[in-house]
Amino acid sequence: RVDEEVRLEVDTACRAHTIRNHTATHLLNAALRERLGEHVRQAGSLVAPDHMRFDFSHFEPIEPDQLAELERDVNAAIRADIETQISEMPYAEAIDKGALAFFGDKYGDVVRVVNVAGISTELCGGLHVARTGEIGTFVIVKEESVAAGTRRIEAITGATAVESLQRQRGMLRRVMAELKTSEEEVPDSVGRLLVRVRAAERDNEELRVRLASQATAAGVDD
Repeated sequence: RVDEEVRLEVDTACRAHTIRNHTATHLLNAALRERLGEHVRQAGSLVAPDHMRFDFSHFEPIEPDQLAELERDVNAAIRADIETQISEMPYAEAIDKGALAFFGDKYGDVVRVVNVAGISTELCGGLHVARTGEIGTFVIVKEESVAAGTRRIEAITGATAVESLQRQRGMLRRVMAELKTSEEEVPDSVGRLLVRVRAAERDNEELRVRLASQATAAGVDD
């Protein structure tokens, strides 16, 4: 109500997770342009405490090998622990220095520039990590089409990424135990199992057909 006193408190842990995901979108954007080409343009993004998504212009699905390369590029920038430099300058000067600006009509005369030296320079008004190493780990979880000529990548960072990798490792261990095989032999073991399953399915179908034929013949004889 009017004149009522309120106390606001920032959830620092939540904000820290969100900040990591935000800087990760800048690193991913740079990796996409490096790997796929400068036609890549940001078409939207979401930074949340538990994940991030990045929409961008591109004309075809990204192959698994390319996704792995993008992941490696971003994690290499994270391991390099590069300082994030933030400054304000005239819009024209920022563009002359190579800053990416995808929403030019929304900027004023003076802009805020977020620079990860040697990796990314963008106009951005949001919060970022002080050094890329704070992001911890970057893992891509999904790549899909969201519109004609627009792709989307979803990813996780930090503790969320570690927890996801641990869950995947746990599932792999259970599969290894069921198949009684090693990690390296899981693909071959699964392949052999699928061959046996398909053979059994064919045998079952042939048996079903024979039984149906016998039942029909018996009915005719009666």
